[in-house]
Amino acid sequence: SYICKCAPGYVKGLDGRSCNRLNRTIVPYVYYTNKYYVRAIGLDEQNQITVARGFMELSSITYDWKDQKLYIGDRQASKIYRMNLNGTQSTVIIEGNQTRFLRALTVDWIGRKLYQLFSTPEIRVSELDGRYSIILLDSRYLSQPNYLAIDPLIGYLFYSDWGQAHIGRINLDGNNFVKIIGTDTAGPLGLTIDIITQRIFWIDRRLQRLEYVDIFHSLR
Repeated sequence: SYICKCAPGYVKGLDGRSCNRLNRTIVPYVYYTNKYYVRAIGLDEQNQITVARGFMELSSITYDWKDQKLYIGDRQASKIYRMNLNGTQSTVIIEGNQTRFLRALTVDWIGRKLYQLFSTPEIRVSELDGRYSIILLDSRYLSQPNYLAIDPLIGYLFYSDWGQAHIGRINLDGNNFVKIIGTDTAGPLGLTIDIITQRIFWIDRRLQRLEYVDIFHSLR
């Protein structure tokens, strides 16, 4: 048997298994980028807004739900920005030549850290304002890394690498490296995590398929 519960702001549906928003006037948004701007589109597909523009070559975007902030990387301008969800109060938090190789960003909303993946190759972690950056993984483990995913509830950071094709996992402090996927894969990318089911999803661009594995790599 099981019991279904809904998050604050939602109520259980008539089927007893789904959740509906209490305030129907609040529309969830998906944020996305191309090279030059950041946009948000409502899940009802009725609203699309331009959040920020005037960039040179955006390569990454992530979101901190606790502080309601966006983090975006412009690798041509060699800068990482932090801004409000409406694009106001935009601030450069990291800049320099290293940022030209930025591929992905993700936020630890519990430990309040910003993780950055570079094609150099490196995975770094810093404070949310960019201070105290340190290297967690380098070319000893990485070849051509491309995406990051994080589960701060259990303290894991995941990445995909299509060079020496694999998906890796480390603790949030960079220790305990594990290659969770290293066979029957050719070009993993588009890594994302479902924290509720504890599954990692990715696309293999060369094998042309969508796959998943549980966080502890026991079921693929």
